[in-house]
Amino acid sequence: MIGNDKEKDVQYLFDELITKNPDRVSFIFKDIFEEITSKESNLIIPENNIENYIKNQISEIKEKIKDKKLDKDSFYKRIIPIIILSNKYIFNYEPRKIQIIALLLFLYKEKTKGLIEQIPTGEGKTSISSFLAVIEALEGKKVDIITSSLVLAERDATLLKNFYNLFGLTVDYCRNSDPNSEKKNKYLENECYTADILYGDTLSFEGDILRTNFMEMVGRGKRRTFDCLIIDEIDNICIDNIKNITELLDDFHGYRFLEYIYFIIYSKLKEMDKEFRKNMEKKNVNINMLINKKEIVEILEKKVKEIIDFKKLKECKKNRIILPEHLNNFVKNRMRKWCESAFDAMYIYEKDKQYIISKSDKYGFDTIKPVDFFNTGVIEENSVWNGLRRFLEIKEGLRLTEENLNSCYMSNLTFFKKYITKEENNIYGLTGTIGSKKSQEALKKIYNLELLFIPSFKESKLKTYKELILNNQKEYENTLFEKIKDFTLNKKRAVLVIFKYINEVNKMYNYLIKRGIPKNNLIRYSRNDLKEEKNFLKNDIKPGKIILSTNLSGRGTDIKINKELEKNKGLHVILTFVPISERIERQAFGRAGRKGEQGSGQYIIMSSEKFSKLIDERNKKEENEYKYLINSYQKKIDLFQEIFEDFSDLLIRIKADIKADQFILLDLKERWGLFLVENDLSRIEKE
Repeated sequence: MIGNDKEKDVQYLFDELITKNPDRVSFIFKDIFEEITSKESNLIIPENNIENYIKNQISEIKEKIKDKKLDKDSFYKRIIPIIILSNKYIFNYEPRKIQIIALLLFLYKEKTKGLIEQIPTGEGKTSISSFLAVIEALEGKKVDIITSSLVLAERDATLLKNFYNLFGLTVDYCRNSDPNSEKKNKYLENECYTADILYGDTLSFEGDILRTNFMEMVGRGKRRTFDCLIIDEIDNICIDNIKNITELLDDFHGYRFLEYIYFIIYSKLKEMDKEFRKNMEKKNVNINMLINKKEIVEILEKKVKEIIDFKKLKECKKNRIILPEHLNNFVKNRMRKWCESAFDAMYIYEKDKQYIISKSDKYGFDTIKPVDFFNTGVIEENSVWNGLRRFLEIKEGLRLTEENLNSCYMSNLTFFKKYITKEENNIYGLTGTIGSKKSQEALKKIYNLELLFIPSFKESKLKTYKELILNNQKEYENTLFEKIKDFTLNKKRAVLVIFKYINEVNKMYNYLIKRGIPKNNLIRYSRNDLKEEKNFLKNDIKPGKIILSTNLSGRGTDIKINKELEKNKGLHVILTFVPISERIERQAFGRAGRKGEQGSGQYIIMSSEKFSKLIDERNKKEENEYKYLINSYQKKIDLFQEIFEDFSDLLIRIKADIKADQFILLDLKERWGLFLVENDLSRIEKE
């Protein structure tokens, strides 16, 4: 048995690997591992010139690869000791045994299948990705590394630049991620795509493929092949965000005719709302008891259509809104959706919950920006709610942004499948939380991936406390306050409290100040667009600190604790809501007890339901979603993509025939966008 504070020895790790992965015993290469680590320990290195020694070794290995004098096994045995030495030289620490084992498992995966490794949070997934990237790049592949946000992509590319440079490899991260940015010079110069190793998020990679193939810009430059894809937090990207679609939007030149309709829809809904509130006062009931979305939307749609004349201009009646004839079908098809969006804007969506108001770099004035509150907590700078956004702008008294038409698109699923051929699956994935059996099944079936469970380098010391469920707001706030006070003041620890919405963070921040908590002890981390909020991640957390956050702190966030806090049993995490999946829950609690450190976690929730019922409901929804992904979604998205590719081929042929007449091409794209709306293809994945 291994002591709790010691790193597990090699034999213990291999025994645990076999126990966790009984069907994959043949893929566990203890003999190769021992040969590699013994070679590394026997390297004769000049003390004063380590960098030159490493570069000379790399140069020699490259020559042998070029001359085909190194088989696969020999190459790995030569290069991995140099990777270990380089990591020690750049970062001043030796990679853990389990990181090298995880690397070998990737290298010896079955060729026709991709591989996911579940590695506990805090075990060094970023380092494992970098080791794998070096080997794949030295073998002549262009390596794309997907992270869950551009913030992490920039961080990792910057952090690892000197490490990659030792091997003569270049690294960069995707720039100008806005799919509709007018600053296209970066793509025309394709600076980042010349790198051997490129970090980015799915939006950036997919947007550049569309620019290259559809808009005939050189977004990807000469990087037209899809050699190798390494995905950090693969469960988040390939399951939670599988339905995400990257779209390049064209200006909709008939947009100004629609502004009147938006205002009419919202004003009619406000009239209806006044009636509801009058009835509410008479009957002394909550307004939510009087609201039926389906019924209201139907009445609203009817009221608005009575004001619009869809007939030909000569036949139109007076005092009616008259539209250009080519927009008639578009408006008819969008009307129900617009009425639903107006309802959502008025009754469901709230500022600092589902969206924030912030200045847009594109427009130069305040706009609506969505918040991914379900999953990562990230403010999605480049996401667009085409219908809903207009009504939120009206609600908030903002200047209206233009309506856009989707002219070309790519789903995440389509993008990932570009790295899969009949001969080889070039997808490697890492995650700290693969989740339930259904989640595992979805990843295996959809992406043809195998799954391995990698043990931690130390035994976990994370302690979980029994959940507390309160059904009264005052009692809930007071319980949170008392728990925070107990852990920070009495136990001399630090606390991370994770809320669902930004406004809950702000409310608790003000509440704690009123209750006497010093401002200096409070840290807010709920907005990835505010540098001052991210600054705390640069320093170690000390005893007494209270971090109030959204899911932004849940995934990929390394909260460092100082030695004094570790002695006092580390960070305590409080989760105030049940996340949409078990994986997100584990990511949240995984901020504590990382790297074998001490830590603890607890649910404190305000709800009238029993905790067991909340978990059961969550699990049922999750299971139904996975069934849908496996059984239906793939077929629908394949059709979605096929239709677009047919149009792309047609557009290329027309461009050649008309010698790129821009007015004809713009008209064609607009008609294509209207066709998508009229045939409801843009919502095919929801049907």
